[in-house]
Amino acid sequence: MLKNHQDTKAPRIGSDTLQEVYLTGNVTVDSFERILSQLNHLSASEDPIVTLNLSRLTFLDPYGMATLCLVAKNLWQQNFIIYLVPPPSSSSITYYLERMNFYQSIAKWAQLEDKPPPRSEFWKKESDILLEMTPIASLKEIVQKIESRVYRILESKLGYQENDLMAFTRVVSELSSNVLDHSLDEDGGFVTAQTYQSKMGSRKGKSFVVISVGDLGIGIKKSLSARYPLPSHAQAIMNALKREYSRDPTRGLGLYIVKKIGHEYNGQFHLRSGDARICVKNRRILHYPTPLFPGTQISIALWQL
Repeated sequence: MLKNHQDTKAPRIGSDTLQEVYLTGNVTVDSFERILSQLNHLSASEDPIVTLNLSRLTFLDPYGMATLCLVAKNLWQQNFIIYLVPPPSSSSITYYLERMNFYQSIAKWAQLEDKPPPRSEFWKKESDILLEMTPIASLKEIVQKIESRVYRILESKLGYQENDLMAFTRVVSELSSNVLDHSLDEDGGFVTAQTYQSKMGSRKGKSFVVISVGDLGIGIKKSLSARYPLPSHAQAIMNALKREYSRDPTRGLGLYIVKKIGHEYNGQFHLRSGDARICVKNRRILHYPTPLFPGTQISIALWQL
């Protein structure tokens, strides 16, 4: 149930007592830890009002959009009242966020200071280059929309073989199913995707797709603990990448297949849960410490052949 904020006075931007989180520049998997470090200084007991200020934002990828919604939800669960300051109405990023259903997705937990731009009728047509912020709320939704849309995006832009397209589409479905299995409420999580074109380096001119799946559920360590005692979130993530290493012996290939396909197609895969994040890139696994945050958040980048 959404908290009633009707009697709450809107915060005054620039107030000395205002708890404000500025999101500047790019919000991607590489900058999320910086956002989390700002959240650690917030206190609902001192002042329950928090403003997430996006006015200086220049770019969000699918991971950035999904995790921002999860940040708002997490603050809301801690009894904060959240106000969202969007980018300037004239900026292209404002229209992009509306196109990706970002404002609609975050509105359950945060109040917008300004109305977003009106949605275009053209946006009702399904795109083969992006998947809007899509709530993971039922198995039917996963099968009918997420699988078909992800398949279309990968097929039209990356040139992968049929068996890999089918395998990866099933992986996204399994990751989404995990959100439902591990969720602590009916809201579940989100999946979203976007196609880009590289403008530099050896892959200049080639397309790549970024897919993100995220939730605020029990996390990988607690999920696996029923079958495997694990000392840390980092060890739980590493074990989750192994073949058939799951709390359910009939499942568990999802993350393993993501890693396998990433290796074969020189993709990049970020997985964070609890206080750990790993990046699988060029057959290497890199470890990054991160502030504690609930659930599991995934970013997958796949490149055109």
